[in-house]
Amino acid sequence: MQEHRETLSEGPVRSAARRKCSPKRAGAIITFVMLILGGLLLRSFSKLKVGVRDSQKMLVAPDVAVAQTRLRFSASQRLNTTVRFDPNGAYFVFLGVYELAPTIYHSGVIVCARSDFAKSDEDAVAEMLTCRSNTPIPASDEWWSCWHSNMYTCGSHCCCDGGSTWDYYGNCVSCSSVAYLEINRAFWSSRNVPCKMLEYGQTDDSRPCSGTWTHDTTFDSDFALSQSFTNDYTWKYIYGTSNIDGQTVYDWMCEGAESCPDCIQWSGDDYRLYGPNCNTYTSCTMKCGYGLSGDQPDLGWSSMMSCECVR
Repeated sequence: MQEHRETLSEGPVRSAARRKCSPKRAGAIITFVMLILGGLLLRSFSKLKVGVRDSQKMLVAPDVAVAQTRLRFSASQRLNTTVRFDPNGAYFVFLGVYELAPTIYHSGVIVCARSDFAKSDEDAVAEMLTCRSNTPIPASDEWWSCWHSNMYTCGSHCCCDGGSTWDYYGNCVSCSSVAYLEINRAFWSSRNVPCKMLEYGQTDDSRPCSGTWTHDTTFDSDFALSQSFTNDYTWKYIYGTSNIDGQTVYDWMCEGAESCPDCIQWSGDDYRLYGPNCNTYTSCTMKCGYGLSGDQPDLGWSSMMSCECVR
């Protein structure tokens, strides 16, 4: 049992303990909440419209047809399982989350070519994208019991029934409803793999897409928003695979904004603390650009807006 636990701790699967906010940098909460409450009085929180370039003209990516179908769905829809549980795309698509202050988070979309990972690491990440029924849930040997929905005892661990897999919180749910899984910090922080990162932030520029940028990074990096956050304030989640690289999706999001005057423009002066903000952008990029889930980890006040994709 000890040997099994050590093996899991070295892999990409998250621990069973849910991420907790750090007590550091306290004080920003009060200011932030006041800004939010003020914003709620001034702004309607209807779903944002997000334009994306019609990818049918781009002769790349076998999964583009699936993404086009997803663009017609509302933000409440779950991801298409043919994307999420197809581990064979050329790129892994991750979400990086960075703690600015307690309950205040920044996020960026991280896209890495799977061929740049060592074969064993590539296989380990791809394994997370499979429906893991009848497989020991990591760290479940430390639980009091396996007496939960769609779950049973398997040796010293708990396993999910057929057709179910564990989610971010360790619950056994339908395989099609798992939007993301956290990557173990010990795993990602020791993998120096080249990636591309997509972000959005505030500037005084009103031109479409002037608040967004893309830059080269590495999978083990804690650098975002032009600063280093250190590993303790950084989390990474796997959303799925795609045959579309990060630069292409970035361009699609910008071209979609320019061609849709009624859609959010992602300009620098469009940015608001309560949304649209960096987390709105990453949610919409996942959903509208990649056809994956727009759901995000519990980012609290930092992620309050959803989006509707249009073509």
